[in-house]
This record gives sequence, C-alpha cells and structure tokens, in this order.
Amino acid sequence: WRPLSDGVAKDVTRMWVPRFVCPDCRRRVSDASDGTLFCSACDRRFDRRQGIYRFLVGRETDSTERFVRQYRTVRERDGYRRQSAEYYRMLPIVPNDDPRKAEWRIRRESYASLLRLALPGISRSASRVLDLGAGSGWLAHRLASRGHSVAAVDRLDDDVDGLGACRHYSVAFPAVQADFDALPFASGEFDVAVLNGSLHYSADPIATLADA
Repeated sequence: WRPLSDGVAKDVTRMWVPRFVCPDCRRRVSDASDGTLFCSACDRRFDRRQGIYRFLVGRETDSTERFVRQYRTVRERDGYRRQSAEYYRMLPIVPNDDPRKAEWRIRRESYASLLRLALPGISRSASRVLDLGAGSGWLAHRLASRGHSVAAVDRLDDDVDGLGACRHYSVAFPAVQADFDALPFASGEFDVAVLNGSLHYSADPIATLADA
C-alpha cells in the first residue's frame, strides 16, 4: 500500500462523467449556458460548485440538517475528521495511533475482497462503479486510480469528512451530492453499485437496494 497522489493537479477535463437525470422526474438533464444542468420537464437547475454536482435541491429539511450536525459531532469525537491531504491519500491505510485503526483494517479487508471477488465477476476490463455513501471518497479514489470509471455519491459535502475531501486526490472522479433514494443517474449507467459501510444510513434499505 502507498499514497496514490504526488500532489500534481488533477486533470478534470479528462474525467469520465455519467449520464445524469433529474432525481424527481427521471428525465435526462441538459447542459445550460450558465454551466448548470437543466431539467426542462421540472424547470429545475442543478449546479456544480466546489467540484461537486449538487442534486439535493429541494430535499434539505430540518431533520436532514439536524442529522448532519449530529453526524459531524460524532465523527469528530470518534476521530474520523482529519485534515491532512496525505492522510486521505493513504486510506484505507492509517497510522498506528489512529483511534479508528481497527475499523480501517476491516475496510481494508473489504476493499481487498471487492477487488478480488466482485469486480472480476463484472468485467475483465475497467468497470463503471457507483460508490454510494462515499464519505471522503477514499474508495472511489482507489478504484479510479486503478483505471475504473467511478462516481462518488454522498449527502454530505463536508470539506473534512464528506465529498469536499475529494479535493485531496489528484485522480479526478465525479463527486455527486445526492440522496440514496433519488439517484440522478440514467438506468444501466453502472456495472456495479457499492454500499461500503453505508447502507445503515438509509431510511428505507429495501428501497435503496432496489434503486441500486
């Protein structure tokens, strides 16, 4: 295991981007002149800010904001919220003094199982992978570095513990802020969907798995 970034700026012009649809009506969205994605059926726009595609428009609620605040508090208390770019590039390897070392060992083993058992069964060549509940994007980063086309999805855009942390990686992949049960992708766009330690955040796991 080793860091997968040498600090060179990422080339987003060559980044693979999936086909997006409106998460509500499922119609294809088109590129608008102002740089947003536009759904003509719903008359809604979805933008891309700070490198993240934003598909949570109209889905923010008081309960959601309350969950986000509580989630960040717990994650900081449990030692997840690091800020070193090198730390993210090393994941799922962590220092010996990391308070969550045991959990990262399990994630490392599950990642190895994904490479050994799941991806070869999908294709012998590069696969299109949907990383659901991507968090800081470490899994998407690892897979993208191996040549796979990956989209990282999470509700959190947090700069430390959410999709905002994807800024640390030199390998470019689309980061998408969206809901598990309102995914903004065309049907059949991916070869495999991965929920790596994230299904328990779904309010309706059966619906989430069905959509995936």
